[in-house]
Amino acid sequence: MQNITMTKNEISTKGEVLVLIFILTLFLGLSFSLAPMCLPSPDEPGYTDPAASWALGQGFHSGAWYAQNNEEFFAGNVPLHHITLSYWFRLFGFSAGSSRFHNFFLVVLAAIFLWDGLRRSRIFPAGWRLFVISVVVLSESAFYMSLTGRPDAITCCIASATFWSMTLRSDALRFPLLVLAGALAPWAGIQLAAASAFVFGALFLVLRLRVWREVLAFASGGIAGTLALFVFYDINGVLPQFLASVFPHAGARNFSIYRFTGFWSDRSLLILWLTSLFCIGVAFQKRSSSPDGFRLALALAVSVFGLPLFLVAVGKFSSAYTWMPTWLGVPIVARWLVFGTENRLVRVTLGFLVAASAIAGGYPRLVMKLYANHGDRPLEQMERLAASVIRPGDCIAYSAPAFYSVKPRAREAYYVNWYLNPMSSEDRAQLNLAIIEPHLLPWIQKATGTEWQEVGKPETLKVRRFMRDAKDLEIVAYRRVETRNNLLPHQ
Repeated sequence: MQNITMTKNEISTKGEVLVLIFILTLFLGLSFSLAPMCLPSPDEPGYTDPAASWALGQGFHSGAWYAQNNEEFFAGNVPLHHITLSYWFRLFGFSAGSSRFHNFFLVVLAAIFLWDGLRRSRIFPAGWRLFVISVVVLSESAFYMSLTGRPDAITCCIASATFWSMTLRSDALRFPLLVLAGALAPWAGIQLAAASAFVFGALFLVLRLRVWREVLAFASGGIAGTLALFVFYDINGVLPQFLASVFPHAGARNFSIYRFTGFWSDRSLLILWLTSLFCIGVAFQKRSSSPDGFRLALALAVSVFGLPLFLVAVGKFSSAYTWMPTWLGVPIVARWLVFGTENRLVRVTLGFLVAASAIAGGYPRLVMKLYANHGDRPLEQMERLAASVIRPGDCIAYSAPAFYSVKPRAREAYYVNWYLNPMSSEDRAQLNLAIIEPHLLPWIQKATGTEWQEVGKPETLKVRRFMRDAKDLEIVAYRRVETRNNLLPHQ
C-alpha cells in the first residue's frame, strides 16, 4: 500500500491515542445513557436466551427459538455469539445492562482493530484515521449493533480483526490469524461468511497475486470452520434444526422484513450513499487525469452498493447489517478524499457529508431523540410488573419487552413471538402465566386450549424503535384459569 508523508500538523501518536480514547469513551457514555430507555427488540430474546439459559444452569437450550424446542441442544445460526455471551453472563451476571455491555465492548474492540489496522497500513494521516473511527462508531449502524440485542457486534469485531491481521508484517502471525478469522466467521454468522466471500473475491479480482496467499488463508479457515460447525451440530444430533435456522434467511426469501426494518431505516447509510454517488460521479469525470481516484471510486461502489446487493441476492440485507457497507465505505471515502481529488471545496463538502452520516443519522441524533423523552424507563416498568405477578415455579410465555424481567424469575420462559410453533405438548401443559401484549392472548388460548384471566396492573410502554413516531405498547399479565381438569404438575 502507498506510503504518505506526514504533515507538520499531524498529531503525535500519543495524542492520537488520547483522542481515540475520548471517541470510544464518548461512544460508551452515549450507549450506557441510552440503554435504560431502549426496549428489548423483537430479536433480543432469541439471540440472548440460549446464553442466559446456559449461564443460569438450565443447559444450552432455548425457549425463544423458532426452529427447535426447549428440550433440544441449541442449534442456532450464530453460536459464537451465544458462547461468548454465556461466559460474559457468568462473569458479570444476567441482566439487560450486562447483555448490552457485551455488545458495547465488542464494538469498541472492533474500532480499535480498525484504527490499528489503518495505522499499520499507513493509508491515512492520523487525523483521517480518527475521522474514520468517529464516523463509524457514532453511526446508526453502531446503534443497531449495540442496543438491539443482536449478534452483529461480534461479526463486526471479527471483520475488523481480519482487516487488522492483513496489515501485520510477520507472515508467522498474519496467515495463522487469517485462518483463525476465516474459521470463526461461519460460527459468528453465515451472513459474515457470505459477506467475507464477496469482499475477498473483489479484493482478489483487483489485487490478484498481491493478496492470493491472504485470500487462500482466510478461505481455508472458512471452509474448515464451516465443516467444523456442521460436524459439531451433527454430533449433538441437531443438524436438521441448524439447517432449519439458516434456510429461512437464505435465498432472498425474506423481502417482507424490509417493511419494518429495511436498510433504509439507517439514515447514516443513506447519507453515506449520497456521498458515495458524488465521489463516483466526480471520479468518473476525471478518470483520465486521475486514474487512482477512479480506482478508489470503483472500490467504493463495490463496497457500498455491491455488498448490499449481493446480500439481498443470497439472503437479506436489513438495518442490522448496515455496519458492513458503513465500516467498509467510510475508510474508502476518506481515502478518496485524501488521494482522489485535489479540490479543497470538494474535500470539505464530502467530508462534511460523511461526518453528517454520523451526526445527523447516528448516535447524536438518537441521543437527542430519546432524551427528549427522558421519562421512558421500560425496563423498570417490566421489573415492576414481573415482581408483582410471578410466583415461584411459574412457566411463563412473554413478549420481548418482558424478557429480562421474566427469565431469571421463571422456572421456564417461552418467547411468544418465536416459540409457539415448535413448543412441545409438555411445554404447553405446564404453561401457566403470560406477560404479553393483549392481542397475543388468543395465540396462548389456542396453544393451551384453556381460559386465562388478567392479573396485576398492566404497563404501557413507549415504542420508539427505528425512531419513528412513538406508539403505546400495552403489556398485560394473564394467569391460566385452574380447573379440576387443568391442574399443572407443580401445583
